[in-house]
Order: sequence, then C-alpha cells, then structure tokens
Amino acid sequence: MVMPYAVSPVSEAVRPNDEPIYPLERYAMYPHAWEEGYPHRGKEGGKAASVKRAKPAGLLDLPAALPRGAGAALRAAAEHAAAWLREAGELRAALEALTQRFPSRPDSRRIVAAEGAAVGRAEPGAATGRFEVRIHSVARPQLNLGFDLVADAPSVVRPGQHGLRIRRGSTEAAAALTIAVRLGDTNADVALRLRDAVHAACSGVAAAMQEAPLEGFVRLALTASATGTANAFEPTDEPGSSLVNALGIGRIARPASDAVYAIDDGAAKVSGSNAVPLPRLGAVLDLEQAAAFGSRVNVRVERDLAPLAERLHRVAAGANALRELHVRAGGALLPEPMRRIDDVLAQAGAGAAGFRRSSAGAWRVDEAELRASFGASEMAESLRRIAGPGGFAAALADEIDGWRRRPLDALLDLNGGLFLAFAQYGADAAPRSPSALSGLRVDAVL
Repeated sequence: MVMPYAVSPVSEAVRPNDEPIYPLERYAMYPHAWEEGYPHRGKEGGKAASVKRAKPAGLLDLPAALPRGAGAALRAAAEHAAAWLREAGELRAALEALTQRFPSRPDSRRIVAAEGAAVGRAEPGAATGRFEVRIHSVARPQLNLGFDLVADAPSVVRPGQHGLRIRRGSTEAAAALTIAVRLGDTNADVALRLRDAVHAACSGVAAAMQEAPLEGFVRLALTASATGTANAFEPTDEPGSSLVNALGIGRIARPASDAVYAIDDGAAKVSGSNAVPLPRLGAVLDLEQAAAFGSRVNVRVERDLAPLAERLHRVAAGANALRELHVRAGGALLPEPMRRIDDVLAQAGAGAAGFRRSSAGAWRVDEAELRASFGASEMAESLRRIAGPGGFAAALADEIDGWRRRPLDALLDLNGGLFLAFAQYGADAAPRSPSALSGLRVDAVL
C-alpha cells in the first residue's frame, strides 16, 4: 500500500551529500528512522558525528518510527494469519484421512429405517433394496421380580440348607441349586448368595440384585437369558425349602413373548428372536430396533457410507472454521485464500460428495445427496470423484499446501480495513526550509 508523499518546493537537494543512498521507496518512508541522534545530523564540535544504522529484524520487530497503531495492527494481523494457517493444517489432516483411509470395505452394506437409523446388519455385498415390515409384537425375555425386603433386617428365610430348581420352557430337565442360610444372615446376604448360585448353575437365567439405598430395600430379579416363549422359566422350591416363597422370586413381572411380523404383503410369521434373517437381501433385521419407529416401518438395505460421511463432515467443519477465522480477522487477511477454497468445494466432485453451501456461506454435507450420487454411478467412479487422485479432496489439499508454503505475510491484506485506522495521510506542500519526505508504505520490507 503506497501513500503519496509531498516534497516542499525548494531548490536544495533533499538528501545531504554525506548520507548513503537508500532505495527510493524505503527512503521515502523513513529516511532517518534508523539514525542515532536524528534530527541532529552533521558536524558537531568540528568532528563528524558518527551515524549508526541497524537493519530491521523482521515483520514484528518494527522500527519506532511507525505511525501510532501500526505495530499493534500488524501484530494482530500476523496472529490472525498464524491462526488461519494452523486451522488449515487441521483441514489438511481431515483431507488426509479422507483420501488415504477410506474405504476399507467398498462393498459394505447397512440396513436402516427412518433418518438412517440402523435396524440390523447386512453382509458385505448384500443386495440393496427397500421393503416394509409390519410388526405385531416383538420377542421379550421373561422377568421375575422378588419382594422388596429390608436389606439389613434378619433374613426371611430360616437358617439351614435350601434348594430350588429352575425349569425352562416345556422341558422336564431343571437346573438344581442349593445355598446355606446361616444364623444372623440378613436379607441382603441371602439374596446375594442366591444370585451367585443362579449364575454358577448355568440355568439359562440371569440373576441380579436391585437395591434402593435411600429406602433401604433390596430384591432379587431373575431374567431369561434369551427371548421367546421357548425360554420361559419357572423356579420351584425343593421339599423343605422356602427360597422361592420367602423371597418372592416366583412372581412374573413380564412374561416371555415371541415376535410376530410380516414382510411387505407376506403372511405373518412367528419367531422367538428379534433377529429376523432376510435371505433375499442378505441381511438380518432387528425387530426391536425397528419397532421404535412404529408398527409399519419402511426399511432399506444400502451402501454403508457412514465412515465416508463422517470424514466429509470433518472436512466441511474445517472449511467453516477457516471461514470463521477469516471473518474474525476483520479484513486483515486476503480474500483470495478463502475464495479459492470455496471454488474447490463448489466443483462437481464436491457436489457428488453432498457438499452444499448455505446462504450465510457455511458448508454442510447432505447425506441424502451423497447416497443419491453413489446410487446413480458405480462405487469406484464415485469414490474417484471424491477421494481419488483427480478428485476434489486432492485439489483442496493442493490448494491448502500452496498457502501453507508461503510466508506468513503473504496472507495479509495491507489494503484491508484493519490498517485503515492508522494509514491516514495529510499532504503539506507549503514553502519553507527543506524537510524530510513524508508518507507511508507497509509491506514485507518492514
């Protein structure tokens, strides 16, 4: 930025004969900035005054002759530029992850319902497609809840050896277990001992202690390890034992149930499990997860683009962070870097990745557009346009690398608003004795 300077209309030479010649631009800025004893120059006591001049050390080591506010403004601009370059490094790392670590399985699939929520699992290479599932009921495991007992009170089960059997489904076989109740045991002691015995018996039933510390109660809960009526269970006391009756663990809080469902217009089917295989599509539907969206759910098997979408969201967030830093700089940074980054994100490859720009200038990734792009072309072609050598990610990485290789001051907009507060000039050409040139130039020479 060059500001005009005025020279008083006098006949004498502006530069004394004993002063070294400086480049015109630097001389026009500060002809005496690095002299000792300025403005007292020339003969002193019959001897020539020694003149020492020191070279400026760099952009931020500014000479004292800068106009008021210039040093602070340049330092602020340099800090904005350094922050922008640091954030550009984060965006470069996001692009590295996009181009080098995806995809691990190009043929991966997923089974989803509304808004992309997973409702099962699909095998790699499974056929893509859509279907409707009607859910009448889901499979649930049986749950028995014992009585609420005062934890620290003496045990309601009398001392001695006590046994019980747990019979599952319609089978006659039952798991038998025995515990000892000692004199002085509390309800919590007996429930804990019985829980451990149920686990050790491997009866297909899980036991858990449920405590209410504020109320001081404890109870034992028994749950079937698997869903469906075939895994229902029934605990019974051995002769002379009172574990089931005293602790109340024979009470059914939730009976076992089977899943009843239908695919598209097919007949209703019954399953003891919520995992329903779909051989035609090579996927497994989870009815319990699907039931969260209602009794009639539209489900689709599609390419699993979640890892790619995650990395694209990170790239969009990095570009938006750069834009925010650029705006926060208040005109101290050149508009060209952000303009060129926006141009790359506006090209066709980025559009295939679902990049869309809001009215406020922020970038986002539209996952529906991303899925549509992959559905309209081959997987390899779509990946090449996004993360391949000629894709938008490589172009954006090259653009960022170019700016990161430049010196810090190459990002500064010295004609920007941050410098307008101090870069003011008032010309003066009134006839008087010779005076030094006046004016201002701010560039890398500082």
